[in-house]
Amino acid sequence: MKHSPLFFLAALAAAAVSCGTKNLSGEEIIRTFFSHADDLGMKVIVETSVTGGGLYEEGADLEALISRQQDWMRRLHGRYGLHPSFAGWYYGNEINPVDTLDVAKSLFWRTLWGASSVTARELDPEDVTTISPFFILDTEEWRGFRYFQPEEYRVWWAESLRAGGIDILMLQDSGAEHQAFFTLEQRRPFMQAFADACREAGSEFWVNVETGQVRAKDWPDAVAMEKERRRAWEFTPIDFLARKLALAAEYATGTINWGYYPLMTPTDGVTVSLKDIDGQKAIDLSTRKENYEAYRAYVATVPAEPAPGQLTRPVLGGTLWWLPQGIDSLPRKAAVRALCEELDALHAVGIDLVILGALPQYFGE
Repeated sequence: MKHSPLFFLAALAAAAVSCGTKNLSGEEIIRTFFSHADDLGMKVIVETSVTGGGLYEEGADLEALISRQQDWMRRLHGRYGLHPSFAGWYYGNEINPVDTLDVAKSLFWRTLWGASSVTARELDPEDVTTISPFFILDTEEWRGFRYFQPEEYRVWWAESLRAGGIDILMLQDSGAEHQAFFTLEQRRPFMQAFADACREAGSEFWVNVETGQVRAKDWPDAVAMEKERRRAWEFTPIDFLARKLALAAEYATGTINWGYYPLMTPTDGVTVSLKDIDGQKAIDLSTRKENYEAYRAYVATVPAEPAPGQLTRPVLGGTLWWLPQGIDSLPRKAAVRALCEELDALHAVGIDLVILGALPQYFGE
């Protein structure tokens, strides 16, 4: 049985007393995060240690990856898994689409995920396993990547979800390219394909509704921006975001988000991760506050229950948050306050699930 939040707050208080005014340790950073999430009734899904989408192409040793992953999951769960907020695992492997005939690559990923999911079930059968893949909307292959038909995604992911023991697939709704000129109707066939794959595999289908996009006019403009490393990222205008959320609600039983960081968080300081994208100048605090308030105002208009034809409310249920470097350079009180302010801001707009990444820097491999 998972302990109450008071258990962990008492432990944190004891640690603070024993350590005086020193900076937070990595242990305390993670414990503080979970403890405050406990207090708020939030849930936390943890990114696993074996991340990256190019492991197969790099010739990584699969058995070594599995061993490292399992060891890390067991140690982390042993330390933090009893928190009421601990809800499961996120496989941070954003892979390019895989050809259904590419047996070796398919087996690599399915074996890695499957072994990780076995470990997750052993640690706590109630904890979920999740992944957030993308699709490619570049039909003319401007960027040099093969365009895959929606049906190809359905076939590959239905088998991969089954073999990988993945409970929830959270589809990135802006594809690999994140272009502002993508339409809702371009997205719809991919939503259907991934929803069908989840239904066939017995998994849940969620949508990662992104609140960041690249402001390009068309594909030639987008390719030039990427080549010259000057992609113009912006917050998705709230009226279009509302339409994206409505589309997601037609197909998905839950939502998460990428884009709260770096484009929406109303707090500032070292605990705010991803304050820039692709090296673009950091998004200033006043703009982030405006974006946050625009979303807060939108949420206030959304009915408490899904409308007819919707499977979930058209709001952001969770978000991705990678802990940045440097939190352990702050004095204890400042670090605790900053972490708690971040979670409070999320909770205030109904974002009560955090997918927490970059943990190995504070809980080493």
